[in-house]
Amino acid sequence: LNLSSGRDNGASMTFEVFNTERMRFFVSGDVCICTSSANNTFTVNKDTGSTPTVYINNSGPSITEGVALKVQASGRGTGVADVSIFSVHNNTAELFSVRNDGRVGIGYAAPTAKLHVLDDSAPCALTVQSLGANNTAALKLLGRDPSNTSVAYIIQTETDGALSFSKDTAERMRIDSSGNLLVGTTTTVGTGTEGVQIATNGSIITGRNQTSDQTHHVFKNPNGTV
Repeated sequence: LNLSSGRDNGASMTFEVFNTERMRFFVSGDVCICTSSANNTFTVNKDTGSTPTVYINNSGPSITEGVALKVQASGRGTGVADVSIFSVHNNTAELFSVRNDGRVGIGYAAPTAKLHVLDDSAPCALTVQSLGANNTAALKLLGRDPSNTSVAYIIQTETDGALSFSKDTAERMRIDSSGNLLVGTTTTVGTGTEGVQIATNGSIITGRNQTSDQTHHVFKNPNGTV
């Protein structure tokens, strides 16, 4: 282990192992590991091997142990979207960023929503996947109605191969595994079924579940019912 230092401006303190420099402290306060040039306050460089460059682990068994890694940019003010406070790069391209206003960008450095995904070289897709038999995948949208009551809209795959659209816990529409669009029913419209079916052959089938309910189609114009 060799330590060398200097007093002149620009001097640094280095740590060497078997005549190979492993760490350097600059007079500016910057620190670098496995490189002799520091472009940041703390720089770690690794060019070989399959192990992580930096490994951080909090092995505490209690939920009160705290986070394993906390990144904070204090002093900027709440909601200021000036730069990223956390970013992941591939060479010079920013792949993932968390902005100071809480917005997250994937493939986009200036997100305009809480989550902004961009791919300018291929079709952009967001995949939600569930593995295992009889497991479903869902996308839930939570909002508020005019009375400020929470409302949930859910798009979900079903175990029978259908895709359902629900409001809160009530299913409103689905596309079955054959491609039929079903509104107000979870099965194709038959005798005694209440609902609407737009079949893959282009036919529209409507059903009422009571013989007293005779109206199937109502046509409206600016003057009212035709």
